[in-house]
Amino acid sequence: MAKKRTVSIDAIEQAKKGLSELPPKPAQEKGVDAALEDLKPQIQALLKKGYSRVDVCEHLSELGIQAKEYQLKALLSKKRANTKERQA
Repeated sequence: MAKKRTVSIDAIEQAKKGLSELPPKPAQEKGVDAALEDLKPQIQALLKKGYSRVDVCEHLSELGIQAKEYQLKALLSKKRANTKERQA
């Protein structure tokens, strides 16, 4: 007959304490919208250099970020929307 595996009460209490003290796990991935928000200054700089939103999407795709043109348009219009709200 197999021997039952047991765990001491002290070990359980230490595990509870140790697990509850762990910090939040850092995110390894972000959604596309969050990634674009992080890249907003670089995207705006490319647009000022004459690149189109389609060009930017193509370059992002080459770098592993599958963004659509409408996502860039929405990202860039947030600034304008915030400015309009302040003026109202």
